[in-house]
Amino acid sequence: MTPHEDRASVSLAMNQIADVLEDNPLFENFFGLTLFRDNLTLAEANDLLDDFYDYCDAHDIWVE
Repeated sequence: MTPHEDRASVSLAMNQIADVLEDNPLFENFFGLTLFRDNLTLAEANDLLDDFYDYCDAHDIWVE
């Protein structure tokens, strides 16, 4: 995601991910998508990404 662990760098990376996901209809029902825009700590971002991958697994979505 980012080589830096500070809140600003993590938030920037999560916003960039959200930019891509919001354009894809496969993720419109992912409850956490709006949370990608929050000012997240590294731990919060990792938890949210875990939820994201769980969503993808449950919906047979392959993410690269």
